[in-house]
Amino acid sequence: MRSHVHKVQNYETDKMGIAHHSNYIRWMEEARASFFEQIGWPLGAIEAKGVSDSVESLSIRYKHASRFSDMVIIGVRLVGLKPGGYSFSYEMFCNGEVICTAKSENVFADAYGYPVRIDDMSGLFESMKGNLEQAETRS
Repeated sequence: MRSHVHKVQNYETDKMGIAHHSNYIRWMEEARASFFEQIGWPLGAIEAKGVSDSVESLSIRYKHASRFSDMVIIGVRLVGLKPGGYSFSYEMFCNGEVICTAKSENVFADAYGYPVRIDDMSGLFESMKGNLEQAETRS
């Protein structure tokens, strides 16, 4: 599992100081971008080759709230890989507790939004394949 840390900002919270649930999706995007950087493929480098990654589906289970100034650790695992897309599982931790779990299905697309294969894209597919993990399930 690769991880990314996010500090909850005041603007991400409501009047009670609790982070709004929509921010968790943004934090997953941060973690996904961090994953690609960690394997040597920043999203900017992928996009420079005319390929973008798009979320096809997303499922989230919220378990506990996070609050202003909390440090949220977002664990991200690559759990599925095909030449045209991939799947990530996410676990978010705060103060030692799992606060959210999620899974995203992503596809690679060209500038017009049409699906593309990356298995012939100079090393990206191999780098991802080398980081493929089995999903762990928690309840």
